[in-house]
Amino acid sequence: MGKLGEAISYNVKELVKMEDGTVLPIVAWHARNLLELSIWTEYCIQSQENAVRFAVDAMRDLDDIIKRLPQDEIDARPETKRWIENFESVRTGLAGDIGSEDLSKPYTSVRTAAAAIGKLIDYEAGMKVYSKWAHPTALAVMTGPPPGDAQKSTRINITRAALTMASEASRMAKAFNEETVRKLLETSKG
Repeated sequence: MGKLGEAISYNVKELVKMEDGTVLPIVAWHARNLLELSIWTEYCIQSQENAVRFAVDAMRDLDDIIKRLPQDEIDARPETKRWIENFESVRTGLAGDIGSEDLSKPYTSVRTAAAAIGKLIDYEAGMKVYSKWAHPTALAVMTGPPPGDAQKSTRINITRAALTMASEASRMAKAFNEETVRKLLETSKG
């Protein structure tokens, strides 16, 4: 939960420090990140199995990155080699925390996680809107950025929705952490 909280905090800080002139794709990108982080937070809180699945997906991500980098690229750049070594260290730590898992199984998609927590409709709606502004879909290419006031209004609305999601995810994580501490205290007394 701590890593999810850190990711939420980072995206909130980046979103809040943006100015009126920040391009809409950057605002939408952070909003999209916060939507996904809110889904993952609730999904991981739901069960230990879900949290482990999320950690295993992190190992799959690390493996995908490492195996796609050409060895000559790694050998030629010391900073890349250190980066890979750091990834491998993180991966080893995750493997130690969660045990062995079949890494050939498919990822858990955010869509699947959203469906599992009953938020598929909200997820799909948010992703559709944020994605239209976050990267060059046909709409963004053909219409260009909205004019002045419309862009400002869109930026404000996207930011407001993203901060609401982040607040809810943080609230859930805090409640989960408080419940976990309560259970640990009860266990230690018993």
